[in-house]
Amino acid sequence: MKGISLSSVIQVINLEKQSCDIQARADGQSGQLHFRDGALVDAVADGLEGEDAAYEILGWRDPEFEVSTEDTPRDRMIEADLTQMLLEIARRQDEELEESARSAAAQDPVPPRLEPLASPAGDASGNGRGTDQSTAETIQQLEAAFEEAGPESEMEAALEPIREAEAATAASAGESAATAASAPAAAAPAAGAAPSAGDAGPSAGAAGAASPAALNVAGLRKVVQIAHDGLGDALLSADLFSSADGTSYVGVNSQPAVCALVNQVTERMTWAFDKGGLPPLGRYYMAELAGSRMLLVAPCGGFQLILVVDTSRVQLGLLLNVVLPEVLAALEEVSPR
Repeated sequence: MKGISLSSVIQVINLEKQSCDIQARADGQSGQLHFRDGALVDAVADGLEGEDAAYEILGWRDPEFEVSTEDTPRDRMIEADLTQMLLEIARRQDEELEESARSAAAQDPVPPRLEPLASPAGDASGNGRGTDQSTAETIQQLEAAFEEAGPESEMEAALEPIREAEAATAASAGESAATAASAPAAAAPAAGAAPSAGDAGPSAGAAGAASPAALNVAGLRKVVQIAHDGLGDALLSADLFSSADGTSYVGVNSQPAVCALVNQVTERMTWAFDKGGLPPLGRYYMAELAGSRMLLVAPCGGFQLILVVDTSRVQLGLLLNVVLPEVLAALEEVSPR
């Protein structure tokens, strides 16, 4: 099967309480997972059986697999909860990614920097809230930007800059500590001081973009990785960016201009709902785009996540009921409040 991850299929099987077998292959290895009424009852993989075999298969990266619904009775050899097993696999993979990043950082003593994006035409605050651009023009620019997006997701290339930024975390933290020890304390702003011009207009958003030292780099990477694993080639692009200034921290087929424009749309919607006496935005909002595409935006604390999905390559139920809840849960864990 293509366009969907093994973990997503397993969760659907569990939710629907299906009985089936999965034949999986990866890097010359092969194995089987056996489900009865949604529960994982047995597994076999290259000399391993039961729970050991299940962890081995679930830990494979992007395996090929086939699902068979033939009724093949099987004794229950696995008692562990399936959800807990999937969480344990995710934890192990996250530790592997962090270890790889630490090794790469140790080999490169020069810390890279996360450069801020150039702001689109707008006000002096740099958040792109220009008063001379209508909502219709904003939407037109969004559509034009999506048309330029490539159809394939190059995950490893897109994540490389944020992996390298982990090297900057320790260096930046050390420099901050040294500066604090040697420099006098900064004067506090006077009480009752008027807000700056950049604070006027619709919702001003967060106080500012997070510095590399303040970012949970592994957490940000995990949010996009979950979306990529769950959607596969149905994910056309993704960006996780700052609500303060539209700076994109990590993405797949990243589109900086779209980040700035969507940031503007979210701010205007938030302001309009507040002025109109409507309830505030929930966890996400969606827009149907031309060409079987869907735009999904999830504002969360100091971050916003954009996903552009090809709905012809993934079932809407899988996207909204399986993949999206996982992505939102991971996003809430790393979002500043």
